[in-house]
Amino acid sequence: MSINLQLARLPESDLEFGGSGYFRDPRRGLREAGPFDLRFGSAHRMQVRLAIVGSSEMVDLALEWFDRCCKPIGYPAGHSGPSTVPYDGFNAIFRSDLVSDASSTLRLDQTALDKAMSLAPYECFVEALRIFGTAILEAKRDFRPDVVICAIPENLARRIWSVKLPFESAGRETFRQVSEDTAERQIEMPFDWEPEETPEDLLTRDFRRALKAVAMRYEIPIQIVRRNALLDLRSNEPAAIRAWNLCAGIYYKAGGIPWRIPARGPETCYAGVTFHHLRTTKREIVFSSLAQAYSSNGEGFTLKGSMLQPTGQRRRTPHMSGQQAQDLARKVLDEYTKRNGAAPKRMVLHKSSRFTPEEREGFASALSEVPVVEMVAIAPTSVRLVTHSVYPPTRGTLLTIEGQRHYLFTSGFVSELGTYPGPHVPAPVELQFEGQPGRSTIYEAAQEILALGRLNWNTSDLRSSQPVTLGFARRVGGIMAEYGQMASEDPDPNYRYYM
Repeated sequence: MSINLQLARLPESDLEFGGSGYFRDPRRGLREAGPFDLRFGSAHRMQVRLAIVGSSEMVDLALEWFDRCCKPIGYPAGHSGPSTVPYDGFNAIFRSDLVSDASSTLRLDQTALDKAMSLAPYECFVEALRIFGTAILEAKRDFRPDVVICAIPENLARRIWSVKLPFESAGRETFRQVSEDTAERQIEMPFDWEPEETPEDLLTRDFRRALKAVAMRYEIPIQIVRRNALLDLRSNEPAAIRAWNLCAGIYYKAGGIPWRIPARGPETCYAGVTFHHLRTTKREIVFSSLAQAYSSNGEGFTLKGSMLQPTGQRRRTPHMSGQQAQDLARKVLDEYTKRNGAAPKRMVLHKSSRFTPEEREGFASALSEVPVVEMVAIAPTSVRLVTHSVYPPTRGTLLTIEGQRHYLFTSGFVSELGTYPGPHVPAPVELQFEGQPGRSTIYEAAQEILALGRLNWNTSDLRSSQPVTLGFARRVGGIMAEYGQMASEDPDPNYRYYM
């Protein structure tokens, strides 16, 4: 019995910057054409102001590092290759001044830090969160920065980065069962794909996510740095690469748009739908739907949907009712319209599991006035494809079996790098595409997924694979869960707070 296999190689996605022309490498695009928001005229970020909070030693290291980031940084001898794009300094790359000096720093009381270190791990976590949260608020009030740099002392970071939650005996069994269910429904992820949630997320608290939730309450984005990011250690990437990656993220958090995927069609809203666990004020464990949405111009926002009681089969594979799907899609549509002045002409919905009939009906009802609505389920697989080369399939390879099942390699051999940057044989994701006759095809849907993998402003390299609509679900869900323990209102939708 023969099986009909078809292979297509989709081209790598172009990116759009401030000047004319398109680039595939974000670093080359920024260096030659500047950030995309140069096209906004007076709205372009002419200056990025930083405030730095941390221990005295870490503040000094951060000041020295960001002073280096204002100047060209070379590569060490013998380090060459496609990724060694020269780092010419923040102003030369982003056409914006990076302002960071001793007058906008807040050095934390070492006695208070030492006292926190003397506490048990969970109590130390809580106290450190209070100390840094207070400092963030003070820095915002006194210095009016665009971004607050939180420089965490290494001895403190090792103690509090992830701590076990204290459980009452009544709640311990519930959390254990939920974490086991989470582990059961996980399968092997492609390289550079984060799961929506891991068992550890339910049994521990993460300091990075908790501090970002605190900063969100104060309406200021933060960048957390540790010692390794600031020093030229043998185990580190070269300083030029660290500067590229860190500065791209800071520029976006400050309100800039480093790059975007080209807008070659109608105004489009891309939204990813995922699920994560929440611990309610009654200490119940429930699911919450989550939408990460992006407009054609690169602006992102995140919204929390309805809570779902995890009972029966829903505990294994959460799905929304028709009404919950309708409510979530309506929130996305309203937020997009508020930010862009008009509703999109096209809505593309990504989901990390199959769309149920109830979800399809709810989405369609909420989006009835949007001319084009497309739904794409993107599921990790354990499929492998062996080549005759020493390298795995090229990123962008689309495998179709019997004309019905479609597998896309979002990671793999990268021609611009001349190698495969991953640690193991990559696995594709399976795509289930539901479009409208005469509109997009599975090839166009796959091409957009590849393009959306390039909208990760936390890095400027070429290795990002997961579409931004789904790529940060675990991180965003964790921040929302932390925020929900602090405030009753919905968290701020601005994506800059979650990076």
